[in-house]
Amino acid sequence: MIEKRKGNRVIHEPSEAEGLKNQQMMEEEARGMEANKQRGREILQERREGSGILATVQELKEKREELGITLSELAKKTGMTPSNLSRLENMQEPNPTVETLNKYATGIGHRLHISIVANS
Repeated sequence: MIEKRKGNRVIHEPSEAEGLKNQQMMEEEARGMEANKQRGREILQERREGSGILATVQELKEKREELGITLSELAKKTGMTPSNLSRLENMQEPNPTVETLNKYATGIGHRLHISIVANS
């Protein structure tokens, strides 16, 4: 390790071997972070599909479109912003609350019905 003095600070510059080791560690950490992000996306998709939220949101959107209600109109009825409604419809919000889904359903003149069904 080479030390240089810069003002009152001492700067330690890594040797070539240390630099290579640091580079490898950083690359390994980056791979691990990307693997974690990918697994997180997979878990999120499993939750969306497994919980029926994705199907519920798609059904709400289809009903809204059938009724010819725009996102701006729905925003006025629900007190939500058009951009939040759009993110909800495009499932960019990972975990909408029952309250949010209920507001949406009420805004299009429907009600939310939740039931428990046995696994097949």
